[in-house]
Amino acid sequence: MYHIAYLLPEREDLGNFLRNCVKEQIKLDGAGDHDVSEAIYLTDPEGNGIEVYADRDYHNWKWENGHVVMGTEQVDVEDLLRISDGMPEFSIPEGTKIGHIHMESSDIENDKDFYVKKLGLDVVSEVPKAYFLSIDGYHHHFGMNQWNGMRKIPKNANSTGVEEIYATMDKEKFEGNFSIKDKNKAVIELPNGIKLIVNAE
Repeated sequence: MYHIAYLLPEREDLGNFLRNCVKEQIKLDGAGDHDVSEAIYLTDPEGNGIEVYADRDYHNWKWENGHVVMGTEQVDVEDLLRISDGMPEFSIPEGTKIGHIHMESSDIENDKDFYVKKLGLDVVSEVPKAYFLSIDGYHHHFGMNQWNGMRKIPKNANSTGVEEIYATMDKEKFEGNFSIKDKNKAVIELPNGIKLIVNAE
């Protein structure tokens, strides 16, 4: 796993999270303004990457030839702190959810084809050695990169990190992508060895 990304409901919540990181002296790996969102990056004690982010208004996202425009610029840290000034002490706000999962890949073309053909995701952005995929026009639900070359990360019973990912899919889309024998639940082993459990809703 490259990182797991927690989506906060509002930009003010991201500012409050940043304020808490400063207060608790939490080491940050960086921050990025990605046009569609603003994000703060850190690493948990097991070495897993974490992104905490807030989306910008969907109506302000820019699309070119079916791909959403995403960049990486500096976050306006001072403004995030300003808009969160006076907020209560930070706690995870109601409505927070896992917005996307970003994984490393040793065979990115094969992995991309798996998500497109098996799960019905769309490629909505790509940069050298990375793809971003989603459904329903989101900027990405899954990301994958091969920025660390062809290195393979062996997974065994003592490995830290993610073992399973749970996702929900519209019932009609589920039935179009999976066999009827799956009965509203499909368990898939992803190319990187992580299990993906998809439930129809």
